[in-house]
Amino acid sequence: MILDICEAPEVLRVMRIINIVLTIIRIVVPIILIVSLATNYMYAVRNNDNDALNKANKSAVIKVIAAVLVFFIPTFVKLISNVVLSDSKYKNCIVDISEQQIEQSFIDKEEEYVSKAEETLSIDDYNTAIYYLINIKDSEKRKEFKDRLDKVKELIDESRKKPSNSSLVSSGLGRDIVPTEELITACKWVLNQEIVNIRLQTCPSEEQRYKNPEADLPGGAYESNGRDIAKETISLSEYSKGVFFGEEKIEIAPASRYAYVIIYRTVFIHNTVHYAINAKRDPLEGKEIRYTAGNCAQNYRCTQRRSKYESGKYKAEIDDAVETTKYLILANDDGITTNATYHSYTGIEQQIEKSGKEGQDFLQIIETIKSGNKDSGHYKKAHVYDCRNLYEDGTIEYVVGN
Repeated sequence: MILDICEAPEVLRVMRIINIVLTIIRIVVPIILIVSLATNYMYAVRNNDNDALNKANKSAVIKVIAAVLVFFIPTFVKLISNVVLSDSKYKNCIVDISEQQIEQSFIDKEEEYVSKAEETLSIDDYNTAIYYLINIKDSEKRKEFKDRLDKVKELIDESRKKPSNSSLVSSGLGRDIVPTEELITACKWVLNQEIVNIRLQTCPSEEQRYKNPEADLPGGAYESNGRDIAKETISLSEYSKGVFFGEEKIEIAPASRYAYVIIYRTVFIHNTVHYAINAKRDPLEGKEIRYTAGNCAQNYRCTQRRSKYESGKYKAEIDDAVETTKYLILANDDGITTNATYHSYTGIEQQIEKSGKEGQDFLQIIETIKSGNKDSGHYKKAHVYDCRNLYEDGTIEYVVGN
């Protein structure tokens, strides 16, 4: 079971800071009041000023009472909490918290994530655990968790290579399009997206790079040639979820979410598949694909992944959007992938959200954006293409898990 809010290490860290501030206040404020009182008396005695002495006497009681009250505020809070919150889990929010306790809470939570991944052998649970490793500061514990997760990943990869009974029945979308080598290669990636590994790197421009790459890039980050490079790769399947981790809103109609995922996936593929073909860099043979993340390109922020997905807040909606569109991309009439450009300032994103709200399905939404926005020129010849077409007709033979 995931920790209650006041047992969560992130909350404990904030509460520790608050407790430290309160401790400083309860010590500093009484000292200031006492020094002020002593100064008043010294002034009155030195100048033999009866009026000043009377004023000091009058303020003495008030300042002493104030000093005592401030000093004992934490004690009063705890006494009240013992009565009001006697059986409540929220008492954990007001206790004294040490760095060791916070670190142990992070370790306990990571233990929970790793154990779940070991039990389910789910790529989602594995990714949740691997991303959370950034919070573990103890190098020995971090290595211990990483070793366990490496074994989990091996088991997941092995299970994917085994034949399964799952069928790849095409929806038939785009079947009339004659695919080029580029589209065929793109679909090989889509059909085997669990083994297509992507290593994200930030934009080279300083103002467009992530301000906290260690938290926003998968597994943390290291710097190379003016860029921050992710320490961990993510699969194309996981990357597809990133449309909601820095790009688009989740609180929209499901059909709008489907359209966004298809476009987001296509943008990545369209901008990398030519490079991979020319460089003979096949991700299905273990080669990784590098891609830029940041304000100059698509955003994929692990901090938002944690708050929106791992927290469970929008997990169901995101999983549904990715699974429903899993094998779909945008292809043009001439058999190549669409240059699916989209910007918040051109009106296309607003159109996608509005069309979904009006009840259009994702196919209708893709047709709608072919006009009425400044990015529409990129979609004039675009159609939703189901990569399972190429599996059914035998063009693509190997699919992980089938």
